[in-house]
Parts: sequence; C-alpha cells; structure tokens
Amino acid sequence: MRPANHHLLLPAICASMLCMLLVSCNRQEARYHIGFSQCVGGAWREKVNMEMLSAQHLYNNVVDVDIKNADNISERQIAQIDSFVSAGVDILVVAPNDYKSVAPAIARARRRGIPVVLFDRKADTNNYTAYIGGDNIAAGRAMANYALSLVGESRQGRRGTIQELTGEDEIVTCS
Repeated sequence: MRPANHHLLLPAICASMLCMLLVSCNRQEARYHIGFSQCVGGAWREKVNMEMLSAQHLYNNVVDVDIKNADNISERQIAQIDSFVSAGVDILVVAPNDYKSVAPAIARARRRGIPVVLFDRKADTNNYTAYIGGDNIAAGRAMANYALSLVGESRQGRRGTIQELTGEDEIVTCS
C-alpha cells in the first residue's frame, strides 16, 4: 500500500538535495593570509613582490599577500613582524634587515605557531620553518678564490688580495 502523500515524496527529496547542494556550494573556502616583511626596496625586491602578488590568482584567490617594506630600518621591520603576528597571519615571510635584531620578533611569531620562512637572508636564530636563499658567505669565498686563481702569483711570489665590503662597514680579506 502506498502512502497517501506519495506525490509529495519526490519533490521533498529533490528539495532536500537542492538545499544540500546549495549549502555545499555556498561553503566559504578557507582564506590564507601571508605576511611578507621586506628589508628594503629596490628593483630586484620589487620584482619579487610583484611575482608574489601575481601568484595569488593561482590559488583561486584564497590567498591574501600583504607586503611591507622596512626601508633598511630594523625597528620598523620588528614592528611589521609584530603587527603580522598580532593580525594572526597564517605564514610569515621575512627578508631580515639585520641578522641579530629581528631574531626576537621571529621567535615571537614561532611561539604563536606561525610558520616563518626566511627569504634571501638569515637571522640569528634557528627557530624558523624554512629558508629560501643561498649561502652568501660560501659563494663569496668561492668567487674570491676563483679570482685569486686567475691572478696567480706575481714575480715577487705574492698572490693578489681580495677585499669584500659588506653592508655593515666590515671588510673581509682573502689572500
């Protein structure tokens, strides 16, 4: 025997399925906020910034990238990092301006459980998630040794001298 309201059963099932479909379609996708604290501007860093911003569309616009420039001012970069931490970014990318001074701010981000990616430069901490960059000191030594090998020894039996000038008013000499 069929129920008296059998003619309502199919529309009720269809309406239920339609509601479930609409609810699943309206479900908000997770959004991710990436904070990027650059140490300084310049053509190369601006190119990096533009590539990061343009890559947002590859992730169906669920990624927001916020880039701040510290203009070679470590105190400003520390404030930027702390601001990103307070905002609860999902990932923090830092190109450190100063090896030592930004390390405590990076540690504060890690204590909050925020993954930290050091970009291009390292900081005076091992408490980071990933590093993207090269070993600039090893690269500099390799280039200096290669240059010295090209010079060879002089008639007086001396080899050339290579001096490296760094951003910290430091001179490193290789002979």
